[in-house]
Amino acid sequence: MTGTMKAAVKVDETKKYVVKQVPIPELGPLDVLMKVDTIGLCGTDVAIRNNTFMGRHGPVIPPLIPGHEFCGTVVEVGSQVSKFKVGERIRETHSLYCGVCRECIAGRKCTHWIHWGIDRNGGFAEYAAIHQESLGHVPDFMPFKHVPLIENAALAVTAVYDTNIQPGSIVAIFGPGSCGQLCVQTVKMTSPRKIIMVGLSDDEERLEASKRLGATDVIMADKEDAVAKILELTDGHGADYTIEVTGKVGGVENAIHSLAVSGTCIIAGSGFEGKTVSFRPWNFVRNENVIKTIQGYSMPAYVTMLDLYQDGKLDFDAVISHYMKLDEVNEACDMVEQKKALKIMMTP
Repeated sequence: MTGTMKAAVKVDETKKYVVKQVPIPELGPLDVLMKVDTIGLCGTDVAIRNNTFMGRHGPVIPPLIPGHEFCGTVVEVGSQVSKFKVGERIRETHSLYCGVCRECIAGRKCTHWIHWGIDRNGGFAEYAAIHQESLGHVPDFMPFKHVPLIENAALAVTAVYDTNIQPGSIVAIFGPGSCGQLCVQTVKMTSPRKIIMVGLSDDEERLEASKRLGATDVIMADKEDAVAKILELTDGHGADYTIEVTGKVGGVENAIHSLAVSGTCIIAGSGFEGKTVSFRPWNFVRNENVIKTIQGYSMPAYVTMLDLYQDGKLDFDAVISHYMKLDEVNEACDMVEQKKALKIMMTP
C-alpha cells in the first residue's frame, strides 16, 4: 500500500507529539500491515513525550512513532508471512526477539529485542507495519476497545499466578494506575486479608476507584509515611506481598521496606527515570525477603486472563476512563500526567 497516513510523532526533544502526515510504512517479507483501530496510552508513552523515559539503551531516538498497545485489522501481508491473512483482527503482543542469542535458545528473555514504539515505529498511527512474530490474533469475544488492556491485565494475573499469592495474605500495591487497578482485581480473587493501595495525594480519584474495586485501605504516601502506615495496618508485621507498578524509585523502595518476614516484593513497573534504588540489605537478608521482577506476562497467565475476562471476572471498563482521538494525544498525555485519567484509549 502506498500513500500517506496520520501519525503522532516524537520529532525532537520538544515536550510534545506532532500529529502529521507521514508515508505509510513499506512491508518487509515477514511484516504485516495493520489498519490501527484502538491504541492504549501507556505511561511509557507519556514519559517518551516528556523526555523522561530511560530504556535499556537510554532515551528514544527521534523521529519515532510511539505506541506499543494497539490493535486493528490486517490489510496487507509481506511475501513470506504465514501466520496472518487480510481481514483478520490482530494486536501487537510483544517485542521482537532475535531467536538466535543464548537467551532465546534457552527460552529466556532475548537480550537483543526490538521494542515497538520505542526502538522502532509503533502504533500511534493509522497504519503500522509489524513483524508477524510480534503479533497475535484478537479473541472473538473481545471488542477492539478493550484489546490494548490485554498486556496490563495479563501482567496483573502474572503477578498473582507466577508468585502463587496465598489466601489470607496481606498485599500492598504501589501505584493506582491501570496496572494497579487490575492488580486489585486479580489479588482480590486470592481472598486476601487486606489489599492496601498506595498512591499520592493527587491520586485521590484513583484511590477511590481502588476502593470500589476491592482495596480495603488506601495510603497517600506524600501525606504520611507509607511504610509506617502499612506496619500500623498490619500490627507491625508488614505486607506478605508488595506489588510495585509505579515505575518510580520511591515506589520500589517503599515496596521493599514494607515487607513482612519472608515477604515477596514484585517489581513490575518500568523506566524508573534511570535512577538507582537503595534499600537496607541487612534487614532484607535477615527477614529472608525475596524480590521478583515481571517484564510483560507469562503465557499461562495470559490464558487465565482471557478465561477470567470471558467469565466477566475482570472489569476492563472500570479501568478505562476516556476514549479520545489521536489528534488529542498531547491533551491525553497531559491528563495522565495530571492524574485526571486512568487508562485512555485512542482511535486514529
